[in-house]
This record gives sequence, structure tokens and C-alpha cells, in this order.
Amino acid sequence: MMRALRMFTAMPRLFERTSARGRRAVLPGVLLVALAGGMSNVAQAAPTEEAPRIAPDFALRSVAGSNVRLHELRGQVVLLNFWANACAPCRQSLPRFAQWQAQYREAGLTVFAIDVDEDAQAARTTVERLDLNYAVLLDTDKTVSRAYALGALPTTVLIDRDGQVRAVMTKDGAVGAELERQLQDLLKE
Repeated sequence: MMRALRMFTAMPRLFERTSARGRRAVLPGVLLVALAGGMSNVAQAAPTEEAPRIAPDFALRSVAGSNVRLHELRGQVVLLNFWANACAPCRQSLPRFAQWQAQYREAGLTVFAIDVDEDAQAARTTVERLDLNYAVLLDTDKTVSRAYALGALPTTVLIDRDGQVRAVMTKDGAVGAELERQLQDLLKE
């Protein structure tokens, strides 16, 4: 707020050196900067936990050739891991999800890796090399990635048995103890 006040006290000096036409052109920008500066504390407030929302539905083809529709998986906890071949942390996380699929399948977990590369063959090669025990889906046109508003890779989304997004983890949090804890909690519900 102090920054905004300083901006307003400096405005008369700015206006003295600027023509009337220039002042009209500059004033909206100065006001925006002043307001943004005054609201910077609001932007730094602690994030609030957002309410669960229904997961965007999709139908994607798997590397194996079958179609997967998210809405058909109601009643199961679904883990979606968005990844790309060019992303080393993404490739490294894939075996971890295979472990979780084996460990939690009986409790109702279904894991999908969603490859966002345009080159489907590269995904097939990676899947064959890693011998994954879950479906790898192809989002070559990025439709599903946009629906989930991806900001970084890897991104992992946990969806509860009612089809609601309960957690979104990116980068280092996309695979880890906190994600597994949340997964275990969902499986107990």
C-alpha cells in the first residue's frame, strides 16, 4: 500500500513535465501500476484450499489401441499422470506409478499415464522399454491437457470415486510421499 501512496505523491512531478495530451495517455497506466502495487500483498496471501470439482471427462486412445473414457471409471480412484518423453523427471516417475498400480489395484486404484507428445511412437517405445502395468494414453492434440489446465510437467491428478478432482501435484510433488499419502486417504474413503 505504501508503494501505491508513493506513486500518487510522485504523480504531480510527472504531470508537470508532461503535456496535457501525454497526461491523458499516461494516467491509465500509472493508475494500473499504482493499484497493482497496492494490491501486491493480496497476491502474496496464503493459498486457500479449493473445493473439489468434477474432473473433465475425456476419451483417449491408449498405446495398446483401446479407448479409455474417464466417466466409465466412476467408483474407482483414478490417478492421471501427464508426461512427455522430453521430460526426464516424467520418465523417471513412470515406474513408481507401476508400483502403486500393483500395490493398490485391489483397493480400487486405476493409473493412467497421459503422454502429451505429438509423436505417439516415442511413447510406445518408452512404454515397451519400461514394461508398464497400466495404460498409457495419447493426448497428441493436447485436448485433455488443456481441459486440465496443465502448467508444468509432470503433473499428477487424483480423482476420487465420485469423479471429483481431489489433488493436483506438479513437478517434484507429482511423485512423492505427500501424493502417496493423499492416494491412500482416497482409497480409504
